[in-house]
Amino acid sequence: LDETLNIEHFSLNEIIDLHHQRFYDKKVRELKELHAGMSEEDFNNNAVVKKKLYGVKRRLLQYNKNVRNSSIGTMKFKDITRRKVNNYLEKELNQNLALKTKYNIMVFIRTAINSMIRNDYIKSVNVFDKIDIKNDKRQRTKVLNADEIERLLKECKKWNKPQEVEIISKDGRKPYKRFRRPNYNIYTAVYLGIITAARSSSVLTIKKKDIDLNNQTITLINHKAKSSKYRIPINKDAIEWFKKKLKFYNDDDYLLQANTDYTRAMVGKNNSLTFIPREVFHIMNRLFNEGINRKVNLERDNMVNFHTIRRSVATNLAIGGVSIYQIKKLLDHKSVDITEH
Repeated sequence: LDETLNIEHFSLNEIIDLHHQRFYDKKVRELKELHAGMSEEDFNNNAVVKKKLYGVKRRLLQYNKNVRNSSIGTMKFKDITRRKVNNYLEKELNQNLALKTKYNIMVFIRTAINSMIRNDYIKSVNVFDKIDIKNDKRQRTKVLNADEIERLLKECKKWNKPQEVEIISKDGRKPYKRFRRPNYNIYTAVYLGIITAARSSSVLTIKKKDIDLNNQTITLINHKAKSSKYRIPINKDAIEWFKKKLKFYNDDDYLLQANTDYTRAMVGKNNSLTFIPREVFHIMNRLFNEGINRKVNLERDNMVNFHTIRRSVATNLAIGGVSIYQIKKLLDHKSVDITEH
């Protein structure tokens, strides 16, 4: 963009596209610096890169679906008023959208306009700063007790061995049986989640060198706090499990690794998986989420997902009389208030 350019006469769509392209290009440059030495083809096909770039694209896709063809999307920015935005929210925007989705759309637009104002491409006031949409934060309420956690572990452990399973075709053909190959990542992911009470992003990036068997600790990365590291203790049972598990790893290996040619090609050599294996969620759905209507907020808040493990460990520790300050340290929270919540 020309530094002397004033883009207030541009449509909202054009401003959003400019902002997105600037932000997307910046993210690509950062990732290329992070993955220096990787070929262009490998970079474009790398699953970690794809995931991070999709995170940038996701808000634009939301905008495209809900705003681009609307009255304010095609309107010149200088002509947009608070009343016109409220009229769009009341009469044009899909009223079945979750409140959080509406909030995210407005935040995305507000951020784009403020970015242009900071760079002097827009001189007027950002009308979207005056639009008040509450962020509908989910009230996750489901907690697994000790028996349910044990049940989950037992079900995941079945994946450590080949198993005969029945395959039901969607086209109505006769069901058939086949042997399912082992996937050690299933049990490993859930077990690590239980003994560390860590977020999924932290579990995915645990390496052999992060486990200190002598001092009985494990070092984790808090990806929500600029990838800062924190250390927590591990119990005797976990020590024995690690002694058997770590024999098959080099120091710089991730404990969760791609286990098929396809996933290895996607994430690259010795990179961690980008997601907790989907089979973990299939198991959780089968054990705990049957009958839950995901379209109803109150029901959706009772769903079990991987983060439920973190919340369940913390809650069970509190019920067992463990100090809230010790739990805060385990979860690597900034304040006790977050832990209590």
